[in-house]
Order: sequence, then structure tokens, then C-alpha cells
Amino acid sequence: NDMYEFAKHMIEFRKRHAVIRKDIEPCSLHFPFTSIHSHTPWDEDISDDKRVLGVMYAGRNSKGGKDDIVYVAINAYWEDSEIELPDLLGKWKWRQVLDTANTKYKLNKAVPKSRRVMLPARSLAVFINDK
Repeated sequence: NDMYEFAKHMIEFRKRHAVIRKDIEPCSLHFPFTSIHSHTPWDEDISDDKRVLGVMYAGRNSKGGKDDIVYVAINAYWEDSEIELPDLLGKWKWRQVLDTANTKYKLNKAVPKSRRVMLPARSLAVFINDK
């Protein structure tokens, strides 16, 4: 039942965020549609010793014109790793909405102003833009 609920939740999430399904209008922050990150924003070096992969999708929904930014962070290492999310200018802030290391994987947790987040060992976390 837990796997079914998780899959159901992820299908609903995917439907709500067109940016992870198809090309949409460019976001107002001028981020590329898709970008790769390591522990630090815009560092595309994802060699073996980094152990963390971040993928950011950024666009603007044609309905309402709201920016839709989704950041997926994967920690493939057996120890916790700290990451820093890219800066969202203006009133935008990051909100963590998923953590596979948490038994209650669904979250609605504000990210600190430092934009630094600890990723538990062998886990995946998802963040979205929020005002």
C-alpha cells in the first residue's frame, strides 16, 4: 500500500508540474529549461567524488504565467551530503516537497535562507519554488 500511495503521489506531482513533462515558456528568472548541479549551484562537475546530482527544471506555465521550478537532488552516497540550492531572486523561496529518507515522504517544508540542505544518505529530495 505504501508503494501504491507513493506512486500515486508522484503521478499527481508530475501532472501539477508541466515543466518536468514538456518544454514550456522560459521562466522569468532566465534559468535554462534544464540544468545540472553538484553540491553547489551551477557546478556541472558530477564526477564520482561528488556523489550528489541535482537537476533543475525551470519554466513558466502558460496558464496564469507563474514560474514553475522543480529541483531534484539525489544523494547516491552512503553518508549524508550537504547541498546548496540555486538562488531564487526576488520574493521566490525554495520549499521541500519530497524526501525519500523520511517515512512520511510528503513534505511542505521551507528551505533555510542559506539555501543549504542536508540530504540523507542514499535519498532523493524534491524542491519547488514558492512565494
